Parts: sequence; structure tokens; C-alpha cells
Amino acid sequence: MTAQARGILAVDFVHVDTVLLRRIYALIVIEHGTRRVHLACITTNPDGGWTTQAARNFLMDLGQHAASVKFLIRDRAGQFTGSFDAVFQAEGVRILASPPQAPRANAICERIIGTLRRELFDRSLIINEHHLRRVLTEYLRHYNTARPHRALGQFAPAQAHTRPPEINLAEHRIRGNKSSADSHMSTRSQPDSPRCSRREQVTATIVYSSPTGSDRPLLAEEGQERARHTARLRVGGRASDRGDTMLRNHPVQRPRHRSLCHQHTKRSATAAPEPSAHHRPA
Repeated sequence: MTAQARGILAVDFVHVDTVLLRRIYALIVIEHGTRRVHLACITTNPDGGWTTQAARNFLMDLGQHAASVKFLIRDRAGQFTGSFDAVFQAEGVRILASPPQAPRANAICERIIGTLRRELFDRSLIINEHHLRRVLTEYLRHYNTARPHRALGQFAPAQAHTRPPEINLAEHRIRGNKSSADSHMSTRSQPDSPRCSRREQVTATIVYSSPTGSDRPLLAEEGQERARHTARLRVGGRASDRGDTMLRNHPVQRPRHRSLCHQHTKRSATAAPEPSAHHRPA
């Protein structure tokens, strides 16, 4: 079918209802090979004589391309009479009539009729035959010269015989400057080269104030225990670091010895100081 598409034509009618409630018929012819659409004629009364004359006019407009046409696909409408077929048969064209009520047998022509309805007739109001002729002529000019088609590789019907441009990918390959590439590689650090860094180990001794008043340095275990003890005592107070915040979320009961020391300190502060021996009254 693809090899013979250049020699196949399809023809069908499309009707349009005007704003004055009149129905107008247009005879549409499409080429299978290039998807080019032709407007044969427009009338309000399509009879056998009118379609025969429209066929003669179409072959005259086709000119030398009529010699390449081998088949004509049409439906079994009453407007396509024997005289209509005789016009094409005189040019060596074979008539192929589709089966009754089988629009898929003439699918390409039915598709262009659907395109006309969706993109043109459903978006505009037609007044009369003259208006329809101007609208169809303008749209078919756009359809044949600018509208892309998937069957043609996104080309318009006027560009169907042109080959797509050949692009040499080797010419469009990204090539950087060799000197800049070498300098870029030289600035990159090598993973196997030794780093110019020096590490020193420093040992520090932390001195904590002893609760007994001695200045003996505490061991690491004692320092950690005292730090944890200080953190527990700061649970109810103000906390500034992350560890205190975590401890605040999990409150710990204060040790009892602190409350006892606090009460003892308060009691000793309120009590009157005892006079010394040399200040006692006689």
C-alpha cells in the first residue's frame, strides 16, 4: 500500500450547515501519497451532472500529475454516477468503490473530513457558498503548505517529496581546547599524591575543682562522672547546650542530699552567730 500510495486518490463529500439553515456540499479530493487536499467544487444541489463536471475540472487542474494516478477510492453515494466514473476511466484510472456502510475502507478521506470539522467548521459560522469557498481555500492553503503530518515525518504535503536534512553528528561534537584541557587536568589534585599536612597528638590534663577542697587532678573517669552529675543538677535550671536540652526532655529527680544541704545552708544563714569566748559578757 505504501509503494502504491502515490497513485491513489480518494474522494468524498463534506456538508456544512450555514447560519441561514441551508446545507452546502463540498467535494474533497485527497492524494494518498502526499496528503495534499483539493477542493473540487461547492454546491447546494449535488447531482450526477454536477459531480461529472467537477471531475473534469479537477483533472484539468491536476495537469501532468493525472498521468501518475492509478486508483480512485469513493463510496457508493448516488452522486457518483457512471458518467463520473467514465471521466476518470478515460485517463486510465481504476475506480474502487468501498463496501456499503464501511467508512474505514476510505479512512484517509474520512480523516480529512474529521479534521475539517474539528479545526474549521466547529470554530466558524458559514453564511453562504461564497463565504465557504473563501474559508476552505484559505484553510487548505495552510493545510497543504504549513500543517505537519505524522505520516510524512512532520512535513507538510508541499514538502512530501523533499528528503529530511542530513546532519553529521561528528561535526557537531563538542570539542574543547587542548591547552585549556591540559591546564584543567593539571590543576586537579591527584588522588595518589601525599597530602602536605602534619598531624600532631596533644595530650591535655583537665583539672576539676575537688569537692573536698584539694587540687588533685581528677582522672578521666572521675571527670566524666562529675560532668554527668553536674548535668543532672542542671536539669531544673537554665540549659544552654544540646545535652542539657536532652536531659530536660527526660527529667531526673534531684538528689536528696542537695535539698538537705540547701536546707542546712538556709538554716545556718538565718541563725544568729554565736559570740566568741572573749566577747562573752561577764
